[in-house]
This record gives sequence, C-alpha cells and structure tokens, in this order.
Amino acid sequence: MGKGTKKLKELLRPSPAKRIAFYLVGEVILVPLTVFMAYWLRFEGPIPEGFLPGAWALSGFALAIIITVNSLTGFYRMKWGGFGSRDTIYGASVIAFISVITVIGAYFGLVPRSIPFIWWLVAFPVFLLFRGGKTLARCIASRVSRFRYPACVLIIPTDNREDLVNFLYGTPWLPYRIAGIIDPNPHNLGSTVHGVRVIGTPETITDAVKQTKARCVIVIETSRSRFSIGDLWEDLKELDVEVRVISSDGSSGIRKIGVRDLIRREPVKVDLQSIGSFIRDKRVMVTGAGGSIGSELARRIVEFGPEEIVLFERDETALFRINDEMSERSPNALPFLGDITSEGDLEEVFSRHSPQIVFHAAAYKHVPMMEIYPHKAIVNNIWGTYLVASNALSHGAEVFVNISTDKAVEPESVMGATKRVAEMLVRALSGNGTRMSSVRFGNVLGSRGSVLELFEKRIAERKPIFVTHRDMERYFMLVEEAVLLVLEAAAHPQEGLYVLNMGERINIYEMAEKLIRMSGLVPGKDIKIITTGKRPGEKITEELFWKHERAIPIMEGRFFKVDDDLEFSPDDFLSRVNALVMEARKNRADGLCSSILDIAWGGVKKEEKWLHAS
Repeated sequence: MGKGTKKLKELLRPSPAKRIAFYLVGEVILVPLTVFMAYWLRFEGPIPEGFLPGAWALSGFALAIIITVNSLTGFYRMKWGGFGSRDTIYGASVIAFISVITVIGAYFGLVPRSIPFIWWLVAFPVFLLFRGGKTLARCIASRVSRFRYPACVLIIPTDNREDLVNFLYGTPWLPYRIAGIIDPNPHNLGSTVHGVRVIGTPETITDAVKQTKARCVIVIETSRSRFSIGDLWEDLKELDVEVRVISSDGSSGIRKIGVRDLIRREPVKVDLQSIGSFIRDKRVMVTGAGGSIGSELARRIVEFGPEEIVLFERDETALFRINDEMSERSPNALPFLGDITSEGDLEEVFSRHSPQIVFHAAAYKHVPMMEIYPHKAIVNNIWGTYLVASNALSHGAEVFVNISTDKAVEPESVMGATKRVAEMLVRALSGNGTRMSSVRFGNVLGSRGSVLELFEKRIAERKPIFVTHRDMERYFMLVEEAVLLVLEAAAHPQEGLYVLNMGERINIYEMAEKLIRMSGLVPGKDIKIITTGKRPGEKITEELFWKHERAIPIMEGRFFKVDDDLEFSPDDFLSRVNALVMEARKNRADGLCSSILDIAWGGVKKEEKWLHAS
C-alpha cells in the first residue's frame, strides 16, 4: 500500500515532459472532437457519410497546425495554472488562422461554407477550458467567495488600476469584497474595472460608503497619492468604518493607518538636480550617523553619488548597524568610531578623509534628561559643535551644516539653549572660507523616542497615554521629508540660518485621541489619557522663529532664510561660551542652567516673547 501510494505520487508529480505529454494527448482528443461537434451542429444531428472524410481531413490539418505552432512558440512549456490574457489572444489567433485557411477550402467545396465559423465558436471555448481552466476556476472561486465577506470601498490611483484590482481579486488573504472604487480622477466616474464600478472621488467618499454600506475603506498606497489619508479618516470617523492601507504591490500586507498617515502632507518636490550637483563626487561626513537624522542623511546622500561618505558615530552598535546597511548600497561608505568632543578623534578623521561637506547631526536631544545633566549637554552640544565646525574650517571644508531644532527658539530648557548657542557658534565662525549654515526644524517622526510613535506603542499594549498638557502643540514632519529639505537648504549658495516649512502645529492631546479612535477604541474608556503637567524645561508650544528674526521664503516657500538686526559680537560671544564650557568640563552643574539660558537669549528680553512667526 505504501509503495503503491509512493509510485502514484511520483507519477502525478509535475515535470516538463509530463506537461508536454498532457497537452499533446489533450489536443489529439479535443481537436477532432471540436471538428465533429461543428459538423454535428451544422447538420443539426448525425453527420452524413459523404462529409465524414472531410471532417477527418480537417481534424488532421487543424491538429498538425496546432502542434507545429505550439512547438515553435514554446506554448507547451506554459504551466497549467499560469494562463493569462496574452495566452487567450494567442489561442484565439491560432484558431482564427486555421479557420481562415478552412474558408479557402470551403470555397473549393472541400468543407461546408459554415464550418470554419462554427468550428471557431466551438474550438475557442474548449481551448479556454482546457488551457485556462485552472486559472478560470480559481478566479471564479475567488470572486464567488468574496460575497461572504463584508463590503469595502477601494481608493485607487488612476495609474495601473486594472492591474491593482486584478491583484486584489487574486489575493486570498484579503478579507473583503470590493463593492466600489474611488478614483481621484472624476473623468473615470461610472467606468468599471474588472466588473467593479467607479462610484466616486475622495471628495465624495462619505456618500460612496453609505451607498455601498461598506464596512471598510482600503487605500492603495503610492508615492503619488493625490489625497491625504488623514483628511480621509476625518471624513469617515463618524461612519464607523475601518480605514486600511495596502501597498501597490501588496508586499507589506494590509495595515491600519497610523500617525505617519495622519501628518503626511503633499509630497515634497525638492530640487534633486541642485542636491545632486552639490553632493556628487564630493567627500561627505555625517556626525551622529547612527542616529535618526544622521542615518537618514546617510541613506539619502549615497543616492546622489558622493566620492565617499564618512559615518562618524560614537555608539558602536549604532555605527555597526548603519555601516552594515550602507555597505550594501555603496562601496564608498566608511565607518569612523569617534566622539565629537574628542579633539584627537576629529583631527584624525579630518586629516585622513578631508571631507568637503560636513553635516553635524550629533547631539543630545532629550529635554528632561539634559535638565538633570546640563554640564553634559553643554560639553556635547556646544563644545562638540565648536570642535567639528572649527576643524571643518582649519581643514578647508567647503560646507558645514549644523542640524538645529525649534527648541532653540526662546528656549526654556537646557537642551534648547545649547542648540541655540550652537546656532550662534556657527554664525560666529562664518565668513572664513567655509560656507557655515544651520538648519532648524521641529519634531520628526521616525526619530528614536518620538512622542507620537510612543503613543502608538502604548495603544497597542492597551496602556494609558501620558500628555503633559491639553494645550501642548508641536511641529511634526516625516524624517524622510525633513532630510530632503535639509539637503536642499544645504545646497543653497548662501551661508546662514535656514528654517524648514513645518506646516501647522499639531495638538498632542487631540492627536492622542485620534490615534486611540483609529484603533477602534474609545478615549477615556478603553485607554485613558492622563495629563501629568509640564516637565522641567518643557514649553506648551514651540515656535520656529524669534521675534527679531525675519523669514525670507526660499525655493517656493519650502524653507526660509533667516535674517535679523540683532547686535552680535563674535569675539565677545566666543569668550562667554569658552568660559561656560570650561565650567561644564569640570563636571559641575551649579549655576550652569541660568548661564546657558542667558547666553542663548543673547540680550533679548524674555518679556518680549512672541507667539507666532510674522
């Protein structure tokens, strides 16, 4: 019994030879059968004996043509389940070719004149069932099985929509039935895609959901989407429908919308040509290359073909990870394990690699932690920035770019004050041959410790969310978007301070509520939002500009060049900073907080604080 089963399995196991034999046997049986069926239909019953030789002759002729053409075209190598639209056209063409030749035979009286047309009508469906039966059965079964699933509305880009709908129908794990399509192009309204009707545009999504009684809306995610998923969710939140996202190739499966979808804006259209000219064939160094901003800078920079990119990082594990990733993308990525506060490390890396462009992203950034260790913040964020910038000057670098933060504006925290002083350091060192710039922006999603991504984690764990104040607002931007704008600002030929266009501030408490509702939960009931009060150094709202700063739009307003009339003496400033750093390097925190804030404010009176940029 065991041996018999084994032999049977071996016999049924697919192979090229068995596949060809299967097709040949099928054709030898089916081709004559279709010819005789055509004759039977022509005579509406038994075939007269006088026409039998012609039927056999036509069967042999058709079989010879089919076997010859299939052999020459490699059609016998096709897997049974791999039948597609091209194969359908191929089969129809071969049968039509034989029918045309048979018409000539009918003209000379070899076969009845109607036989070529009847035979085509009989042979083509038989061909479809024989060669495409498995594919057809699978497609029908998939569509029929969908009717037991809840209805969904599919939001789909105009490009390649037929392929996408076909893909979704062939995706057995998708637990929904497509009841209608939303297409951003209004000209497609009323058209159908694989039998599914286009019933609306993103602007009429609410009516479409009500019309189809859909329980879910699935968004096909592409880089060219012309609508905001966040706005879509706002329109649908009262209808009790799920919103899901699937990539255009289905590679990442279907997912719930998240915070990245809610803050996503129109895709940034940066001047890639100017960035390419700026980076290509240059030696580039990124400090803090293992961090959130530094690593994304590295990823983007290698796309523009630098001569080499030095990954400067003091965290061994972070350096290993980014170097491992970069080594697969570029042979010119070089790791350097070093500390920005070490004069020896910086002298070594600048002497060895002579970078022409330096991006300084290394910094301590967590506000509450730096309130505890102000001396550490001063040494790392101020002294470290000075050392990197001064080495860039002394070794003839062409461009130095300091990554700053909106916390540097009217700072109330040690961390924000150190970043403001770092901006002023860059200004003090400018005008000496190296183009010195700082780029200021707000929070980025994708950075380690991002508050909104922490919210998502706590919601997934069904744990309470902690918010310091109901009115707390922050600027947010995707890290990929921020880095592209940083590169574009860095490529700008003028040195100085640049500020990225961050859009509108986001209320943190309201965003927490949205994230909870998006997960199908109720704020305050399923997951509590607890206000804890401001932590040391925190502000209710962050600003992008000081009162004395003027924002000059650059590159169609994607970022701003900052100008001001503030009196500034580089020598006096550097002297004060040097004294502060000397105290901080003694590992003494006494009095440092007030000293660093005093330097950061630079003579601006705190009572003149403002609430919005002009």
